[in-house]
Amino acid sequence: MLEQDTSRLPEVLSRELESSGIPLAVYQFVDGRVRTVLVSEGLVRWLAPGTTREDMVRILDSDMYRNVHPDDSVYVASKAVEFAKQPEGRYEVVYRQKLYGHDKYSTIHALGYHRCLEDGTRCAVIVYDDISSALDSNGGSRREFEGGVVEFLNTDKVDPFIVFDANTHEIYMVSASVAKVWKPVRSFDTGIRLEEYLFTEEELSQISVDSLLERDESIFHSPRTGKYVILNQSQIL
Repeated sequence: MLEQDTSRLPEVLSRELESSGIPLAVYQFVDGRVRTVLVSEGLVRWLAPGTTREDMVRILDSDMYRNVHPDDSVYVASKAVEFAKQPEGRYEVVYRQKLYGHDKYSTIHALGYHRCLEDGTRCAVIVYDDISSALDSNGGSRREFEGGVVEFLNTDKVDPFIVFDANTHEIYMVSASVAKVWKPVRSFDTGIRLEEYLFTEEELSQISVDSLLERDESIFHSPRTGKYVILNQSQIL
């Protein structure tokens, strides 16, 4: 059985947050991954009846973005990584997500801040709000994503690109156009490495990310797709 790590949170605070009707969750960034500490009853209600808080924690920890619109998932995950690594940062994104009982995607506004507990443990509290009705009442226009970044990432009109750490291979940003030429083998998540995201075990037996970094351009044949792909890389110093 999955146990939620609420031991570092004061018991009274944990009870208050878990019983809240406001959709919210508390997370921690552990070993390069976002881990769910607790979720509120309000957030659990976004899933099918009968879903428990333990079920939702398991879902968030294993496939956090499974109900997020495919065009928005990489953007949301990228912003989460950025937020997790900035202790003084602020998390605010608007994206589409499929909620239980809704035929269409709902528009979600998520807002989060870091909080330090008495023992020095840092966690993030994120509050979610379904703003679909508010948008509908304003002519159905969808709120513009901050800085237009998501529109840039989610268009397939730009050349496919991935931004990742040359040492750890952790991915920071992926354009939606990547999937047009190379289908990822896993869903994007915080802390995921290039090897985990793009390549199967068989493909990794033929190529390594470190070898790609040694050359400006590589031609790679995938046994999975039967296609050849030209990979270009440049380093940002």
